[in-house]
This record gives sequence, C-alpha cells and structure tokens, in this order.
Amino acid sequence: MEDKIARHIGGKLGIPNLVELLAEGLTGSELNSLLLAVYKKKVEGIRPTLLLQQYRANRFVHPADPDMIGMLEWGLGALRHLRGCNFQPVELSPVAQWGSCSVVIFGSVRL
Repeated sequence: MEDKIARHIGGKLGIPNLVELLAEGLTGSELNSLLLAVYKKKVEGIRPTLLLQQYRANRFVHPADPDMIGMLEWGLGALRHLRGCNFQPVELSPVAQWGSCSVVIFGSVRL
C-alpha cells in the first residue's frame, strides 16, 4: 500500500523515484527540516473555521478517553516487576530519527 501511495504521489509530481531521492539524497536532519517547511506551508492558509470543520470531520484527531492515570499506574507496575527480572528500561530521545526503533528491533531478524 505504501508503495502504491508513493508511486501515485511521485507520478502526480512528475518524480517517479521521489521516495528514493528523499531517502537516499538527504540526511535525516535535512529531511526533517524539509518536512517541517512543508507542514508550515500547508497550515499557512488554514483559518480557525476550517480547522474546526476538519476537527469535526476527522475522528482521528479527537482526544482519547482512556483512564490515563490507570494506564500509567499499570505501566509503572509492569516496569517494577520487570526490574526484578533484570530488565533495564530505556527512555528514547523524542528527537530520535524516524525508523530507528524498527532498525534496532527488526535489524537482528534480518541478520
């Protein structure tokens, strides 16, 4: 599905190898900067009324309603249990490169 979408976008822009150009031709920080500039340009023309319309129409942007304190307490209990099993939790940087987790997790599978 992602390949189909990427081919569609590349064809629409007249750049059939768009994904490869972006992935291989830019550093991670260059790609991040480019995407930030694209998002900034996309939102420049959005007015509050349009934003409210989009909020009403898009169910994926509404706040979730789970018990956050209960979820955090459950997670803390799990970490305490795992600490007794010699598990050391690691907090990843919020600015880590996209895809780094999949490289670490799935990279050993491909070896």
